[in-house]
Amino acid sequence: MRGGKNAKSTKLKLLQGTARKDRMRNEPEAQEGEPTRPAYLNKVAREEWDRIVPQVLAMKTLTIVDGPMLAGYCVMHALAVRLAGEIDKLVSLAVIKVTVDGAGTEHQEEKEHPHVAALGNTLNKCRLFLGEFGLSPATRSRINLKLQEPKNKLERFLGKA
Repeated sequence: MRGGKNAKSTKLKLLQGTARKDRMRNEPEAQEGEPTRPAYLNKVAREEWDRIVPQVLAMKTLTIVDGPMLAGYCVMHALAVRLAGEIDKLVSLAVIKVTVDGAGTEHQEEKEHPHVAALGNTLNKCRLFLGEFGLSPATRSRINLKLQEPKNKLERFLGKA
């Protein structure tokens, strides 16, 4: 088993301009297009799906088989929205953990509220899902789209594609 980062697809390497012939793989390609939105998404997740799909389609990084991965992101987004709402209702972002040692002495320790920790984990998962589609500033900056060459001399002269 190989360790380290997940391998990049050949298409992503071509988009980023990092493809090398000695490292090219003959991998299957999925048809570009909009995947079917799963019925199990809640209202917030559906709204995020409807917001993000046109953007990912425009970037040409979405295929019809990417539905489960995109749905995973939308579910995590909906969970983050719910957790953020719960955190807004909290009086304190910390909880006091009380323990008693063997001698019967009580000890108090301030800990991060579980909702705050859960939100941090959820946002990290959202970031990872978004990276799979080139939707974070870091992953987007690594994509190098090739501009279409002008078709004739007049277009080249005018600087139009």
